[in-house]
Amino acid sequence: MAVHRGRIDLLGLAPGAEPAIEVVKARTGLAGPAAASKPPPPAAAQWKLSLDRFTFAKGTLTFEDREISPATTLTLGDVAIEAQRVAWPFTKPATFSLAAAMPGGGRTDGKGTVVLEPLDVQVTLSTREAPIEPYQAYFPFAARFAGLFSGDSLSEIQRGPKGELILASRGTAWASNLAVRAPGAQDDVVRLDAMVIRDLDFSWPNYALVDRVVLTHPQIHVERDAEGTINLRALFAPRPDTEKKGDAVAPAAEVAASKPSDTVASPTVPDGREKAPGGGGPLLESTVLPSTHTENTGVPEYLRT
Repeated sequence: MAVHRGRIDLLGLAPGAEPAIEVVKARTGLAGPAAASKPPPPAAAQWKLSLDRFTFAKGTLTFEDREISPATTLTLGDVAIEAQRVAWPFTKPATFSLAAAMPGGGRTDGKGTVVLEPLDVQVTLSTREAPIEPYQAYFPFAARFAGLFSGDSLSEIQRGPKGELILASRGTAWASNLAVRAPGAQDDVVRLDAMVIRDLDFSWPNYALVDRVVLTHPQIHVERDAEGTINLRALFAPRPDTEKKGDAVAPAAEVAASKPSDTVASPTVPDGREKAPGGGGPLLESTVLPSTHTENTGVPEYLRT
């Protein structure tokens, strides 16, 4: 005890107290040069979705393509889509069905399964009596088609090892009352009661194979003008951009004028070809004077199998 000028030094009787914050740190384990960081909060659980059935009915889908000439608009009517057993994450197969009225007429129905991870889509499609005319802009030549097409197919879409999409399809397609005309013409250059493409095997971007093509009652009008151009060659020649004027394709006569003269080869029947049911047609020869017209009936056409 110390007495200084009549005062007692009580503070000297007790040791110096540590600051309160240090006591708290010692008791809570936070003492030290640096406090340990708090552990991160637990990650939020991934959300999940389970849908028993989804239905879309009486819809309309419109596709407008301005990249081609002329610009084309295709409309699907009476669209119905139904999906079942849809779950997220999308690792289990979901089933779906679809139906739609095709542009200009006819109908397409389909059903299949889909998985996103890894991507695997399988679908069967059935199309009946859809007009060909609405798709004319997608043919790379001047010839105009008329008729109804149908088909059945089984297709599969997957993702390749490099991330590329792979499409494989197998099936059979056919057309009825098929006609080929020159632009703006009313008379048929080629006419068929039916054309059947059997066992089509298509893999994009790898290959396209056809087992057999059958033509029923083909009627063909072959004409060679005074300049030596055969009408069929002019109609089915590739259509470069220089043969387009604005949004319209140049007339067949202008296309034909730019083509070289044709020579007529002797007809041959290679091995491995099949005879189609009765065909024929007129041959108009204008390179001789006077012009010659020959009518051939009952002449068989030959198709590579």
